[in-house]
Amino acid sequence: MKDDYIKLFADTEKIKTEIDDTYNGEYEDMLVKKIYETYPKIHYPMITIQEINNEDVNQYWDGDAENVSYLAYQIGINATQDEKLSATENVERIAYIIDGFMKQDTYKCMRRIGELAISPLISDNNVMTGYLRYECNLDLKTNTIYRRY
Repeated sequence: MKDDYIKLFADTEKIKTEIDDTYNGEYEDMLVKKIYETYPKIHYPMITIQEINNEDVNQYWDGDAENVSYLAYQIGINATQDEKLSATENVERIAYIIDGFMKQDTYKCMRRIGELAISPLISDNNVMTGYLRYECNLDLKTNTIYRRY
């Protein structure tokens, strides 16, 4: 997922043609990292990826091994104000791009949980943080993502 987000924000044309036709590469320098990477050089905007749930799904247990895992991810979006948009507007726009990407082929079976929640970063009120959450069931043998209903 991390590598896919890095590729996404590096590809201005993909975002412009498939997700947001007003996008002009404003987030090309997006920092994408796992939540607990050691000693990252922080700059904004930034996306963090955190696995918040990873458990076996008992309905698919065959007695030998786990076949399907229930996974949930939280995507943290941190942004500051720039010349055009407020910090909150930047978080909302980045969330829109991420959500549009998650609805495309690779991740389309990951279901979004809840709404975008935005609040100031505890250590710096100039940075706004938003959270998106997605869940799925993953077949461990084929890496097929199944959506829960």
